[in-house]
Amino acid sequence: MSESSRAPSPQMIAQAFTSHGGEVSRQIGGIGGEATEKGCWTFGLPQLSQQCSERWIGSRMIWWPAGIPKHPQHAIVSSRIRRQREEETIWFGFLRCAVDRIASAKGSVILVPGTAAEKAVRQAAKHWNVATIEYSLVEADAELATAAAAARWAERISGQSHHAQAVLSPELVFAGPTLEAAQPLRDRLLFAAADQITILCSRPGGITAELKNRHLADSERQVVWILQAQQPGSMNVPESAQSGVIPWLVHTAVKDVQSRPPLQSEPIEVGRQVTEQTHRKSKAQTHDVFLRPEAWLLHWTRAIPGPWCGQTEEDWLDELVFNTAAADHSAFATLCRIVRQRTLRASNQGIRGGYRVVSWTAVPLSEFRHRRTWQRHRQRYDFELRGIGVHRSQLIRLGARPVVYGPVEQWNQLAEIDRPWFQKAGPEVRLNTRAEREWRVVGDVDLQRLSTAEICLFVENSEEKQRLQSRTDWPVVVVPPGQS
Repeated sequence: MSESSRAPSPQMIAQAFTSHGGEVSRQIGGIGGEATEKGCWTFGLPQLSQQCSERWIGSRMIWWPAGIPKHPQHAIVSSRIRRQREEETIWFGFLRCAVDRIASAKGSVILVPGTAAEKAVRQAAKHWNVATIEYSLVEADAELATAAAAARWAERISGQSHHAQAVLSPELVFAGPTLEAAQPLRDRLLFAAADQITILCSRPGGITAELKNRHLADSERQVVWILQAQQPGSMNVPESAQSGVIPWLVHTAVKDVQSRPPLQSEPIEVGRQVTEQTHRKSKAQTHDVFLRPEAWLLHWTRAIPGPWCGQTEEDWLDELVFNTAAADHSAFATLCRIVRQRTLRASNQGIRGGYRVVSWTAVPLSEFRHRRTWQRHRQRYDFELRGIGVHRSQLIRLGARPVVYGPVEQWNQLAEIDRPWFQKAGPEVRLNTRAEREWRVVGDVDLQRLSTAEICLFVENSEEKQRLQSRTDWPVVVVPPGQS
């Protein structure tokens, strides 16, 4: 085998990188990594042996622009949580306690973009003044086939500025077989780089559970204990401790949730299920939206799994981290927000051409309950049970028009001015969009321009009606029971 085709030794790699102003601090059998003015390089994670690092992240160089951090590195790990984040109050309680522990120990917390808890951990660390160590994986999915390619990559990276404290190279395929792993690199790195691991949530059979088992089976990594957050009484402590996982019983997180003010969407006394009393009351409703349904158009509200329109992600995360009532972005909270702002904000979500519109339906409110179905491909319900109705004549005055349903060819033939009202329909479309009987208004709808008689709010049950009616002079009705 010629020298050019042979995998280069660590000395050859060191020579290649030293010529570009950095240094490879890892040699076989030793770990260095003293910072220079231009940062330093390591072959793999410096706190691990070469073999262990390769088992977890493959053969890679790491560029440390400011040198290798000296503080212990803590990883806060979690399975994915629900899209509606405010429902995860216990999880955020665990997060607060975990970051507080790290702050007390004067440790640092690892950030790997794309991992489940990263954004929330980043925001919490900022408020607890905990140092962060961010690993950049921007180019980590690529490969470097030769030592010369690795040297060119290193020269480019060391000459750039980086907000991250560590930059992983593409895998060095010339250094040995590439690593085949079932779990994403970002999650493997979070486990491998940590001097201490805290698990907030681990779903059975999920990535976190798999990596926990892999960690415990690794002879070098298993000396790093794992703290797994638990509610009191939820697991067998001795059995877990024997496996290398220390149950962390977090009383404070549960206490915080129990003392939190109710979310806007939480019922006062009973659950959200429609009671017989609600059914009886709804039958007696005599609002015009029931007497003349053809005279009204309806807009249902959805839960918002993220920041409000115009709200920064940082502000939203603060609401969640600090467990405030303002974190509630449920469908009922969305409706309360509309009442408060007296404006319906337009959206371009799901609209061909990206036009910003407010959508309405001509389907009567009496049909909402039996039409409400889960649209799996959209991950949401249609015909939600909270929203607002407006007199059709007034919406027409504001520019409302019924949607034009048809194939894509029809869209291509429409004038630009008519395209906001197009909706694809036909045999190839999974959802029967025509059944929605949709209307649209381009742009925001200013509800202050309408009289009280021209607006009607609707909610799921009488408890919500009572709570919402106390906040507005607009009439509130309950969606009637579904018709069999």
